[in-house]
Amino acid sequence: MDIGRPPENDLRTIMDAICYIDGTGIPWRYLPHEHPPWQTVCGYFRAWRDDDAFNLLTGLLHRLVRAREGRAAESSAGIIDAQSIKTSGNVPATDLGIDAAKKIVWLWPWETETFVCWFV
Repeated sequence: MDIGRPPENDLRTIMDAICYIDGTGIPWRYLPHEHPPWQTVCGYFRAWRDDDAFNLLTGLLHRLVRAREGRAAESSAGIIDAQSIKTSGNVPATDLGIDAAKKIVWLWPWETETFVCWFV
């Protein structure tokens, strides 16, 4: 079966380079020379991103870890937590909310609140 030219770079080295970019936060063009060319790595990343490969991989790894721990593969419950941040008195009242449980006035969530979601 002839499917084209054989790849010049191993997919493991491509994935290692993507993880390096993600871990360090450097621009694509500054990828060190021990990795494949940045154009190649960026091309694979964009193709995999567009195919939703990273979300599929994350879901698969999540299920595998849960199975290894002896738990059901799919989460049965979720916990959502939020952090309210106090604000100064000179913020317009239309932008404020009230957290009755904590007895504080805070800015709306999309401006300052951090949400954390854990699936158990």
